[in-house]
Amino acid sequence: VAHSAVQYAFNHDAFKIITSSKMTHAPYLLDHLDYRYCQVFGDCCDPLSIPRTDYISSLAFSNSGDHIAVGDCGGRIVIFRCVNPGASPKRTRTGTLHPSIEYDFMLEFQSHVAEYDYMRSLDVQARITSINFLTPLSQHMYFLSANDKDIKLWRIRDTVGTASLGSDTYTWGSFNKDKDITSVDDLVFPTKVPKTHLAHPPTLAGGSPSSSVSESVPERPPARYIDRPVEEESVSRAPTKPIPGLETRTGAHADDLFLDRYPDNIAASPTEPVTSTVSIAVRKNFTHASNYHINSVCMGPGSEQFISSDDLTITQWWVEDNTVAHMLVDLRPHNLSDIVETICSADLDPTTSSLIAFGTNYGKVKLIDPRMNAICDTFRLVMAKPNPLQIESVKFISPTTVAARDLLDLCIYDIRNPGQPLSIYAINVNFPSELVQSLYCDPLTLYDSFNMAIDRKSQFIATGSYNSSIQIYNLHGTAMSFKVTRDAIKQKRPKVRYPGYSVAARPLLNNGCYDLNSFVPATNLNRILGVRHLAYHPCDNVLAVATIGHLFIYASVEDPDAGFRDFSEFCKECGVTTPAKSQVNLP
Repeated sequence: VAHSAVQYAFNHDAFKIITSSKMTHAPYLLDHLDYRYCQVFGDCCDPLSIPRTDYISSLAFSNSGDHIAVGDCGGRIVIFRCVNPGASPKRTRTGTLHPSIEYDFMLEFQSHVAEYDYMRSLDVQARITSINFLTPLSQHMYFLSANDKDIKLWRIRDTVGTASLGSDTYTWGSFNKDKDITSVDDLVFPTKVPKTHLAHPPTLAGGSPSSSVSESVPERPPARYIDRPVEEESVSRAPTKPIPGLETRTGAHADDLFLDRYPDNIAASPTEPVTSTVSIAVRKNFTHASNYHINSVCMGPGSEQFISSDDLTITQWWVEDNTVAHMLVDLRPHNLSDIVETICSADLDPTTSSLIAFGTNYGKVKLIDPRMNAICDTFRLVMAKPNPLQIESVKFISPTTVAARDLLDLCIYDIRNPGQPLSIYAINVNFPSELVQSLYCDPLTLYDSFNMAIDRKSQFIATGSYNSSIQIYNLHGTAMSFKVTRDAIKQKRPKVRYPGYSVAARPLLNNGCYDLNSFVPATNLNRILGVRHLAYHPCDNVLAVATIGHLFIYASVEDPDAGFRDFSEFCKECGVTTPAKSQVNLP
């Protein structure tokens, strides 16, 4: 086994050992990663009592990993900020390393609202289907958010709210923190602050204190220098300490109570650090980006262009111009009643943006190259596994490797050999054949969508399943599984140090030939308690997992005490006897 990778393809009736002569490297077990529970966000309540509008529907990390954006079915987006970026792991009293990454609430706002399409007599849900961050080109942060119909480009300004007025310092960091946003001026960066917040009253040229400060303050710059949002949106921020004197200003004129924040004619002096101000605004609105339900939005390299896929089309957009779009794929027949194949998920090659892969309800993964044809009526490659099911998620692992997930299996395809999957990993290995058959025939499974996440080194693939379980696979045939719960850190850890022994993890070795996943009852399937959205930190071994109403943060550290073992030694230590099956060579 140390010289040729052995993979076990799970067909829910029997195991079949497939020996691949193409993969000659040694097995890469998961014993060098030790996932630890770090944080959880969400109310401590019964998950079944959470309103449906609060269900988490999308999750994304920023390019630096310092921010996490979470969208829900009510059209809201919550952004969390890392409070200790780059913190090194801490060593506990037992001598083990524990990651010290920590996130905190930053802001919450309403991104989309429910609408009604009068042309098609359809309700457009406010559910956030996708969030994508742009590559930062300035101190501001930009990201795309999409629901079923519209795509919006947002800008977040996080600026330290200090300014100097001679020797006096004032702040607008807490301005209107608890006030409801009702107009455009409430949404942008506050341009005025109460003069009662000044540490000392400013003096005029003669040196005497001024009773009317507005005379010595220069006029406000023209409107062209002030950033204005495109449309009004509501912002909810964390409550902070109110500004002294702000609650007592009643019945006074605005010019007597506020100072302009642009004192151009007054020399600056060192300022004191204060709380930063966060503002959110819409910069572009890709209105009616699709005639059908948007299921994927993928950002290209450099954040210059992105693609959006719906049920029947894939469209290419440019970030700088929201009026121009190019349709790459169009599966619409002449008669819409003849629709048989729909697009379920799509992904753009993050390195070159020249390859697009998408999965259909027929279980096929199709690859197109916009450089060959402007309108991709014919597909470059069509890949599928035996007995295909509807594709739920498609991701590029590398420019030559594509991962596709359906209800039961995770398939790895090599576009250089598209005849059959390079490897197949079973997901719900502990489900009996009767339950698998019921899932296969249940029409409700058409609406179950489980996403995937690729780590920063393209070595591990994480995906979720029913009953709050999550599986993490590598590309060499081994996997681990654990249950996502608030009480995970309190569960008893196994005595045997096998791959993924933390967080009550149980190994799934080579597609289920050995399963200790006892915490997922196979006879009690709960569709609501499913892990559908995951995201890997782009620069660290951090995994964000979203259940229906909670956000979990897990982090892993390299375990120096866990050495690499080959598969036979590992099974011998755990007391496992692998079944002897016939070997079939891949072409």
